[in-house]
Amino acid sequence: MSHLPSAQELIALDEFLQSDRCPPDTFNLAALRGFIWAVLASPVPLAPDEWMPLIWEGEEGEENPRFHNEEEAGMVMGTIIALYDHAAQLVEDNASPIPADYAFNADPELMVDLIDWCQGFLAGHDWLQQVWDQVCEAYAKVADAEINLSDEINNVINVVGLFAGYPEVLDHLEDPQAVAADLPMVAKDVLPQALLAYARTGLEFCDEQMEMEAAENEG
Repeated sequence: MSHLPSAQELIALDEFLQSDRCPPDTFNLAALRGFIWAVLASPVPLAPDEWMPLIWEGEEGEENPRFHNEEEAGMVMGTIIALYDHAAQLVEDNASPIPADYAFNADPELMVDLIDWCQGFLAGHDWLQQVWDQVCEAYAKVADAEINLSDEINNVINVVGLFAGYPEVLDHLEDPQAVAADLPMVAKDVLPQALLAYARTGLEFCDEQMEMEAAENEG
């Protein structure tokens, strides 16, 4: 069983991510955890060296953090991988990927972590958007017509977007007051289940792809 890194390890990682030894657009800890959930749920296999650079790359092009020494590099990379492994365990346990202390609050300044988590998740999904589009297109050709995978994925993204863009996103809704009244319930119940369904869907396709590749290699 994979356990969440200790509080001390998480604090050390967050301090490093927000230090001047990382590029300005580096994810903070909350955004990193959301990003990792999207990466974990990839419908195609991904190696760590494919997604790790995006943690610090940001919008300015490829950049790398500056480590004091190999020990610090090992601590940072090891904690990131441990977060990934813990996320995988959450899927297996059918447990919420949203940390308990990332609770909804009507005051956005008091729920920065939830906002950042959701923004990190969307960054990961955006990176994998083309892959998801291909999977949804392929699924539509063989699946029951009553099941629209593309719509299901978009529904997840829309739910996450309510929090990633809070509170400005409310200004674009037909009935912002009604949506705002439901957000505590959505954050507690709907959001975790939507994210778990997203992860299970991606992992199912990923497993199928790996099985197909293994069969081709054996042939």
